[in-house]
Amino acid sequence: MRAYLLLIHKLLLSLTLISSLLSPTHFTSFGSQTNPKLVITEVNALKAIATKLGKRGWDFTVDPCSNKGNWTPITIPKGFENLIECDCSFKKNSTCHVTKIWLKAQNLSGFLPPELNKLRFLKSLDLGRNILSGSMPSEWATMQLEELSVMGNRLSGPFPKVLSSIITLKNLSIEGNHFSGILPAELGNLINLEKLVISSNQFTGQLPKRLANLINLTDLRVSDNNISGRVPDFIRNWTQMERLHIQGSSLEGPIPAGISALTSLSDLRITDLKGTGFDFPQLSTMKSMKTLILRNCMIHGSIPKYIGELEKLKNLDLSFNNLTGEIPLSFANLVKVDFIYLTRNMLTGAIPAWVLGRNKNVYGMFLITISRGKALVQENVLMGMLTCWRAISQQKISCKILFPLLFKSKVHSCLKENFPCDSSKKIYSLNINCGGNEVSVNSVSKYEADTEQTGASKFYYGPDRTGHLAAQGASWTMILITDVYVERNTSVISNVSGPISELYMTARVSPLSLTYYGLCLGSGNYTVKLYFAKLFFKMTVHLEALGGVYLMFTFR
Repeated sequence: MRAYLLLIHKLLLSLTLISSLLSPTHFTSFGSQTNPKLVITEVNALKAIATKLGKRGWDFTVDPCSNKGNWTPITIPKGFENLIECDCSFKKNSTCHVTKIWLKAQNLSGFLPPELNKLRFLKSLDLGRNILSGSMPSEWATMQLEELSVMGNRLSGPFPKVLSSIITLKNLSIEGNHFSGILPAELGNLINLEKLVISSNQFTGQLPKRLANLINLTDLRVSDNNISGRVPDFIRNWTQMERLHIQGSSLEGPIPAGISALTSLSDLRITDLKGTGFDFPQLSTMKSMKTLILRNCMIHGSIPKYIGELEKLKNLDLSFNNLTGEIPLSFANLVKVDFIYLTRNMLTGAIPAWVLGRNKNVYGMFLITISRGKALVQENVLMGMLTCWRAISQQKISCKILFPLLFKSKVHSCLKENFPCDSSKKIYSLNINCGGNEVSVNSVSKYEADTEQTGASKFYYGPDRTGHLAAQGASWTMILITDVYVERNTSVISNVSGPISELYMTARVSPLSLTYYGLCLGSGNYTVKLYFAKLFFKMTVHLEALGGVYLMFTFR
């Protein structure tokens, strides 16, 4: 009897163990240990997407959401991202959906796949800086994207109206393509937009009035198009705007008074307005301003005092206007400023002491008074970075300038001093490898080196003292101002080989002016040949210093 009871007890223990193994709690634990997978419909969609984009390397023998194989996230330079991100929280962590695709600068040469609309959970798509062509598929109208960038491709056709159906969009960038025609009124449907970048296309016509509905905009860039009409007054509606770029268009002035409502602006760039003369816009309320560019805007009158009271200002460009008077005394308060461009105005008076004292990068054409003996003579003086504080000639004329001197278009003594050019030193040709090392081509033509890197404005002798370079200006990028003065090509240039290819591997960057001086060139007629190559992609194309780019050669 005792043995029978022991047997029953063991059976009950076994049943209890089996029951615990079959409990829901155990199944949940077992399920959490199963690797979640991307749904098969999205796997198939990715296969079609890869084919139409021309994307190679995706290994579909491995689940795209597994973070294994070539789907493993790796650290790569910004701007060259190659990644897919998934959300695997569906169906108790067993199912994945693609939420993000970034394929930047991957040399994709296909076209935009309609199958992207099958990725129902896709929120962020960036195919920027490829060579995709064609138009935008109408099938995309059902997508729920929040971020979309196709900047820097070869897409064409009218503005894609399909975008007006994706009302979930917050960030949209189609800059640097070949879109053309007028901007549709339906663009105003995208009321959730915070960032809209359509620069460097071929759009025409006026900005649609319904853009006034985009009250959530913080970043708008419409530069480098053929947009016409006046700068619209409805910009007063964009009270959250932090960055506004309207450069190189066909718009007419003036800058409307309503711009004063944009009190959050920190980056304002308006250039090349048409018209006959406008007052300086009211910007005194913009206490967050860091970059202010009002270049070639037909602005006349004096520079307002309040510009010097914008305490956060880092970069100021008021060049190529008709400004008169002196630099306001308040400019002495701009302790954070890095660059000031006042070139090609009609400013008068002495250069302020704070310019010389702080060694700031200030550029401008001034009408200043120079003491020449007992006489006071007014001269036009081109200013750049402080490189020349010296006495000229025996009269010790005070040289309050910051760049090679150009007095009434004559070669100044700064170029002549201690550099006699007798008949034995005359030369009749000069070749320069802009931004590069010395190169000999066919053992005949020697291209002199031009490798000076320091300073946004620099004046120096070439290695054989046969040429000078005078480069003025810092490099304006899409958002920032950088201290890069020579850009280098990292790609292979087709149909060019040997020493000649070395001439296309570097380029000097200077948005304001670039001047080479050929010293001791004999008198006569010269043929000037310029060789160009697109070495790198930068969204501030269209010469960037719109309204004021000069390449000047000076011979003596």
